[in-house]
Amino acid sequence: MIIQRWKKLINFARKDQRIKYRRLKKNLGISANTNACIAISSGQYLGLLDHDDILHPSALYEVMKAICEEKADFIYTDEAKFTSKVQECFSPNYKPDYAKDDLRAHNYICHFTVYSRELLNKVGLYQSEYDGSQDHDIVLRMTEHAKHIVHIPKILYFWRVHKNSVSAGIEAKSYAIEAAQRAVKMQLNRNDELGKVSSIPPYQTLYKIDYPLKSADLITVIIYGISTLGDLMRCIKSMEDQTAYYPMEVCLVEGMMDPKLFYTALKRIPTVKPIVAITKEEQEKVGGSLRAAIQKTHGEYLAFLHASTAILSRDWVKEMLMFAQRNDVGAVGAKICTGRETIYSAGITLDSAEPSLLHHMYRGENFDSPGYEAGLKHARNITAIDGQCMMISREKLIAAGGLEEGLAGYLFIDLCLRLRQAGYLNVWTPFTAATFWGSVSYTESSKKLFFERWRDLFFTRDPYYNPNIKKYMIF
Repeated sequence: MIIQRWKKLINFARKDQRIKYRRLKKNLGISANTNACIAISSGQYLGLLDHDDILHPSALYEVMKAICEEKADFIYTDEAKFTSKVQECFSPNYKPDYAKDDLRAHNYICHFTVYSRELLNKVGLYQSEYDGSQDHDIVLRMTEHAKHIVHIPKILYFWRVHKNSVSAGIEAKSYAIEAAQRAVKMQLNRNDELGKVSSIPPYQTLYKIDYPLKSADLITVIIYGISTLGDLMRCIKSMEDQTAYYPMEVCLVEGMMDPKLFYTALKRIPTVKPIVAITKEEQEKVGGSLRAAIQKTHGEYLAFLHASTAILSRDWVKEMLMFAQRNDVGAVGAKICTGRETIYSAGITLDSAEPSLLHHMYRGENFDSPGYEAGLKHARNITAIDGQCMMISREKLIAAGGLEEGLAGYLFIDLCLRLRQAGYLNVWTPFTAATFWGSVSYTESSKKLFFERWRDLFFTRDPYYNPNIKKYMIF
């Protein structure tokens, strides 16, 4: 049987000079075998696929179009799975564009990948020590050096699933999981970053990075939107119960609540942390409540909490701060829920079809749901975060121009867009969760101003959100 297959391959190669065939004396492993194939190839670009998978008829056309029109040197597409008939494909994987933190969490890029030989020569060949996750390793290395990464948001690759395939049962292949963790760790080392890489139970192929805190920076928690004493005390108590990090100061911004109750609250707060109060008079002097809070506080990092929010995660400050301390990260957002039942927001993308112009990702999903492609279980890069629970460094906030409080309902989203414009990544983490029982309101004037300011983005594909997901899923 094997000899007959060799003969068929040799005949194919004789009939079509584009087909090159070489028989190795022994199986060298997936990486070394791939490298041997690369050695006999001559193309300026290389596209890799498994031997039993199928490309869409237009796959190479779409890839070549990206190369010619966008000068891409690394290209990948969406994909789906099938068993016997490709017409009966399932589990479509609609991917975001290149997202550094998503890729560290798992190899979402996977198939179909095409890259230039020039890029391959720069990063080096496949490495046998990562066999089982050799694709994750080389994609991590290539995306570090690629000049132009292009994601084609179309299903152009069909991945055959059978009982022996890694895609069907990688949990049983511990060597592949260990190899992926080492590949992510090596990227951290190459970028002079420290961090511990581990799987996220029960998903062994999803990875969490615990970045060590650089120093014991002072954190300022700004609680705003206070309307009732009950809301404020619930927010404060949750923060006290769930905070394992010091030093910290708490800033209370007087809002809709009766002033007498506000000052009564200051006396009743059971905390050893310094309390800073921002009165309405102080707010009027500087033209905004949050602007006054920022000016009067001292923390190197600012955590914004809406008063109608309660923290659910013990290490919430640590989980957010480890991202906020990274040089390339702007704002960090949490998993916001309604009670412990459903998701309120897990990141925001712009959407002109929504009444608020904002689409809250995963809204309505169950609190414990993994989400589409486990997107609710790992850290992700996102376009924007609202202010129910957000952290940012004071330095980056000021550099981005601060918060524009005239944009009622949009001021935190506006800040996130300016951070992205300045080259920073915004990160959403599921390892900080909070429940939100309030509401966010906006005025028609602020909505109009926000739309006009960011009009171009409404007609540009969000790099961190594939619109096909909305068509495929309920949320």
